[in-house]
This record gives sequence, structure tokens and C-alpha cells, in this order.
Amino acid sequence: LDISEKEVFKLPAPLDLRGLFSLADLDRESLQYPAFLPKTHPELAEVETAMAADMFAALKHRDVLLHHPYHSFATSV
Repeated sequence: LDISEKEVFKLPAPLDLRGLFSLADLDRESLQYPAFLPKTHPELAEVETAMAADMFAALKHRDVLLHHPYHSFATSV
């Protein structure tokens, strides 16, 4: 790490970082990730606005693996 022994602090117990939780409550957009919106799986995109039975038609064609939170379950659940 290219640091000297003077820059290393030895503590008898784990460092208490609970005070950092208040950073999550700060109202600063620069400290937050943008909101994530899940996408419809490409195999289910054609049945996105159709009836639920069409989802099974897509599954007859091939298996569809949904990965939460990246894929939306709105068309399959």
C-alpha cells in the first residue's frame, strides 16, 4: 500500500462506523445512485401488454430465466 507505520492505527476493538449511517439520509443527489428501473426480459417483451396466458406461449418456445432486480416480474408474476 506504500504507507508508513506511522500511518497505521491499531485499535483494540472493531472500528465503530455506525455514525456513517447518517450519510445515507443526506438529501444530496450527488451522493445517490440514480433510480433503477427493471426491464422486461427480451423473451417476454412481445407479451408485455398481452394477457397472462401469452407468457406461457413464450415459455413453450424456450425457457426464460429472470434475474431480480434487473428483469421486471410485471409480465410473469
